[in-house]
Amino acid sequence: MSAKKCVSLLIFLFLVTVTSVPPALSKHVEEPYPQPEKVIVLMPTPSKYVDPYIERFKEWYFEGTGKKIEVEHIQVGGVKLVSRVEEQKGEPYEDVVMSLRYEAFEQLKRKDYLQPYVSPNVEFIPEKVLGALVGKDSGGYYTGFSLAAYGIMVNNEVLQDEGLPTPTGYANLSLTKDYRGFIVMGSPTTTEIAHGNIDVILSHYGWLQGWNVSIHLASLIDQFTVTTGEASSLTVEGKYAAVLTKNTYYNEYVEEGYPVEWIWPEEGTLIYILYIGMLEGARHPENAKYWIDWVLSEEGQQAWIQCRHETVIRSNIELPPGIPSIEELSAVAKVEPNYDEAIVEKRYDLITALWAEKITGYHPMLQKNYDNPEIMAGVLNDWIIEPMHESEVAIAEAHDVIAEANALSLTERGQSLIEQAETQVTEAQSLHDDFKHEEARVAAEEALTLALSAKSYVVQPPVWPYYLGMIIIGTVATIATFGYFSFRKKYEELKVTINKREVSSALEKLEEGEFFKSLLKQLEREK
Repeated sequence: MSAKKCVSLLIFLFLVTVTSVPPALSKHVEEPYPQPEKVIVLMPTPSKYVDPYIERFKEWYFEGTGKKIEVEHIQVGGVKLVSRVEEQKGEPYEDVVMSLRYEAFEQLKRKDYLQPYVSPNVEFIPEKVLGALVGKDSGGYYTGFSLAAYGIMVNNEVLQDEGLPTPTGYANLSLTKDYRGFIVMGSPTTTEIAHGNIDVILSHYGWLQGWNVSIHLASLIDQFTVTTGEASSLTVEGKYAAVLTKNTYYNEYVEEGYPVEWIWPEEGTLIYILYIGMLEGARHPENAKYWIDWVLSEEGQQAWIQCRHETVIRSNIELPPGIPSIEELSAVAKVEPNYDEAIVEKRYDLITALWAEKITGYHPMLQKNYDNPEIMAGVLNDWIIEPMHESEVAIAEAHDVIAEANALSLTERGQSLIEQAETQVTEAQSLHDDFKHEEARVAAEEALTLALSAKSYVVQPPVWPYYLGMIIIGTVATIATFGYFSFRKKYEELKVTINKREVSSALEKLEEGEFFKSLLKQLEREK
């Protein structure tokens, strides 16, 4: 056998050996490795609290299923979190969203970004908490698991070192110039906790005075952080004297021995529930259900207390010292009576935008002019008062012109325009009532334009009555003219007749005079 043939034979045998894999081995090679279980959780809670909670979940999951699971935690601030879900348009990267307030979950539910899931543990969650708070959605779209409240946390050592008084509430903190540079706050454009504190201020003081307090507060704040957790940490570390936050952070830091004190604002607060729900289109729906079951379970609630230092709402949980119960919170915290969930939800995005465009954008200017009452008053007027006044004026003008147009006899086109104007001015009023004054002014101006256009479509009088009238007038004039000349002729004839009679009478009288004269002459002769 030649060397060339030997080489060819060896190559052939090698190929046969490589491709002739035993069936069992072939099956093993072709089968992919089993994919690890996974769940992705979207929430604003910092990793320092969530990471140990995840480890407890992994243990619980393995005990129940015999499997390991990977948990990915996506941390996004509460305000941005809702926007993230909306931007994904029903194709979410995450499976579960949690630790958001009622308004946020209602918004996600209304836009069909949640899918219902009723956990077996839902039976331990009350329908209502403190008489008014929704414990769980009746359709299973979200379920409450913990509870917190807004307020002010102060560092007593910083207050003492700087000779600062302990604040009594939001306005007291905002209008005391000595606090300038000693306040820190999460940005209401990124963190729901900061946004919630502002919502309480606006609810208590009303739109105008509430913004006055907010603007003065911003002028004294040294910096806005991305998260309230960061702002709270800076305060306990002694860099600031006060922070607008939630009582959960106080629970944690007082337990750890920091010199902090919790201030329930004299204006009142909001006690609120945090919820959990599964996203519509979740990539790991079964594991999402496991996560929700865990959060609502007795083990999960106990773990949340230990990791997050927060009051939970499952009915059969005994809370440790330092964590107030629902009843204790209700007893010590004065709830702001004017806080209306529906109103807060309506103007939530507007307040976020105003903070982003005005207060955050002009923060250095506000800080510089914190003690200049004219500048501060001008800011309030330009940002809040004037837009509201312009909206009111535009709506009133539109109503006036619409009324004028309705008093006219309009063509079909005119009627259509006035109906559009009425619809537009109604929309403008609705926007004004929701404090969207810029949008309301624009809508009212559009209504005014429509109403003015409608007034130009007035029904004109028919043409034939005009000409008929002219004919009648001409006829009457002709008849009158003829009658006049006829009367004139008869008058002249009568006048001539009268004159003839007068002449005849005169002649007769003359004749009679001549007769008497001749008679007298005859008598004289006879004498």
